[in-house]
Amino acid sequence: MSNSANIWVPILVAIVTGLVTVITVFLTGRANRRLERDKFDANRKLERQKFETNSKLERQKFESSLIVQSISTGDQETAKNNLIFLVEAGFLPDPDGKIKGLVNRPADTPVLPARGQAQASSRAPVFRWKVRTGSDSDASLVEEAPVKATVEELVKKRRPATMKDPAGRYPAYQGKRAPGVERTIYDVEATIVAHKLQMSGSYHLDLQGETGATMIANCVDPQHVDAESRWAQQIATVRAEVEKKLSPRAVYVSGSWPVRISGVGFFNQVHGQHGVAPNGIELTPVLSIQWLS
Repeated sequence: MSNSANIWVPILVAIVTGLVTVITVFLTGRANRRLERDKFDANRKLERQKFETNSKLERQKFESSLIVQSISTGDQETAKNNLIFLVEAGFLPDPDGKIKGLVNRPADTPVLPARGQAQASSRAPVFRWKVRTGSDSDASLVEEAPVKATVEELVKKRRPATMKDPAGRYPAYQGKRAPGVERTIYDVEATIVAHKLQMSGSYHLDLQGETGATMIANCVDPQHVDAESRWAQQIATVRAEVEKKLSPRAVYVSGSWPVRISGVGFFNQVHGQHGVAPNGIELTPVLSIQWLS
């Protein structure tokens, strides 16, 4: 190899080494810039998510506060009207129409004691209350022996011709019972799928049969039951059992509680109650309950 070739070898090596160094520095710098940009984008995305989450939480707190204020009336009708107003005014979202649907299901409206009241006292309803609690003169006509039945059988029972329309109030039956269903105690195996403490103080139980058909059973409040009620003791006993097992409160709670339950047949006025049977039949009052699980 000539002397001139020997001279160029280290020069070329130096040039290549320099190029490699420059390229390495360039690529490293670009990678670092990309890393910094990715970190910046990630931090910006995280901050945006934090902001959106905090905004959502604040909105939920605001809506929850509005709901609590609107239902803290001690009166279900007022609470319903307040909630519907807030939806129509755009203060509350109602994507599924559940709040507006309270017009047709007023009994589903949640309600809290009015502000300044330490405890909302339950108020016995007026509609057929003596019949509901066994304090009516016709209570003695109810057969003692229970009749086994299913939810499906009961929801198909025909209402008496004199109270045929389920939406009617029928003042003639305010203090008396219709023959047949309302003079029978039914023993039913079903599943409680929802429960709630009503403004009347009654424990509202939704009973579901094997096909999914539903009807209502009511554990009435013993403090609104006359001492002369035929079933005063049974009403108080079953009420305590339901309280111990379910502890119903002023909102509907869903679940699955298989039971054997007995109660007196009763045709209520249908006005969109939660779980109501098409014919308005109920077990009211509930006289016994056995938990099957």
